[in-house]
Amino acid sequence: MRPCAASSRLALASFADEVDAELPSLDQFDHMIVRCLDCKDARWLDATDKGLALGSASPRGLWNNSVLLIEDENPRLELIAAPADAGHSVRVERGVTLAADGTAAVEETVTFNGYPAAWVRDFFRNNDRANWKDALRGAVLSNDALVRSLEVDNLDHAERSFALRASYDLRGAFSRTADGIVGRAPIGWEEELLAVAPAAERSSPFEFDIPFRFETRTRLTPPDGYSLRKRSPARGELGGELVRVSSSASESGRALELRLDVTRGTVSGPAERYDELSRQSAEVFEVMREPISLEASR
Repeated sequence: MRPCAASSRLALASFADEVDAELPSLDQFDHMIVRCLDCKDARWLDATDKGLALGSASPRGLWNNSVLLIEDENPRLELIAAPADAGHSVRVERGVTLAADGTAAVEETVTFNGYPAAWVRDFFRNNDRANWKDALRGAVLSNDALVRSLEVDNLDHAERSFALRASYDLRGAFSRTADGIVGRAPIGWEEELLAVAPAAERSSPFEFDIPFRFETRTRLTPPDGYSLRKRSPARGELGGELVRVSSSASESGRALELRLDVTRGTVSGPAERYDELSRQSAEVFEVMREPISLEASR
C-alpha cells in the first residue's frame, strides 16, 4: 500500500470457522488480509482472490466474521460487514430460434459483475479449457444441450465485467403436436442462480448474504411456416420482503419477448420462513415457464 501513500495493517482471518473472541489462540486463523486505513470504501482487501476486483467489495467468505487486526499498540478484533447492495448483477440476453422439429438454437450473452462475476471466474478456472463446454452443459444448461461455441471475456481482468457468449442447441426443447409445436423457453441461468430448493423439514435458520440483481431478455422466433398462437400479454409484479420481481411476455412481430427482472437483497430468517422464500423464488419463473404454443400458418 506504500506506493499509493495509503496506511495499512495486516489482519488475520478464518475461512474455516467463525472466530471465537473468547479463545486466545492464533490457531483459529488460516488466512491473512489487509486493512486499508485511508480507504473510504475499500476497507478490507484480499489480494489472493483473483476473481474479485481488489477493493471492490468485502472479501468473499469473511462476511459477518471477525478478523484480528495486527497493531503494535492496539491489536483487536474487527467485524467485516455483510456485502453492500451495489454492483452485483447478472444480465442474460438470449435469442432462441426454433426449428420445425422442436430443436431450439440458442445464442446467449451473459454479463456478470461483482460477486457473480467472481463465482463464474472460479468456475471456469477450476475446469480445464478443453472441458468448458461439457462443464457448462452439466452445471447450467442440460444434458440435452449441444454446445456449439463458447467464449469468455475478462477471465483474468477482475476489474472488468465478465462476459460469456455461448451458442447451443436444445434438442427436444419443443414437441410436435397434432396442430403445432409446444414447449418452454430455456432458463438455465435463471434456475442456477435464482432457484431456492424446498426443504421438507428444515430446522436451522437460513441466510443468503449476497445481494444482487438479475435481468433476462429472451427473444424467441418461430420456425418458418409457424406463428405464435394468440395469447394475452402477461405482466407480473412481486414485491415480497424477500424477493422483488418484475416480468412480462409480449409479442413483437413474429417473435415472443420475455423479460425478467429480479432483485434479491441480503436475506435471512428462521427455519419456518424458508418455505416462504422457496415459494417466492418459484414465482420468479412463472412467466418464463409458461408453455409457448405455435400453430402452423394458414
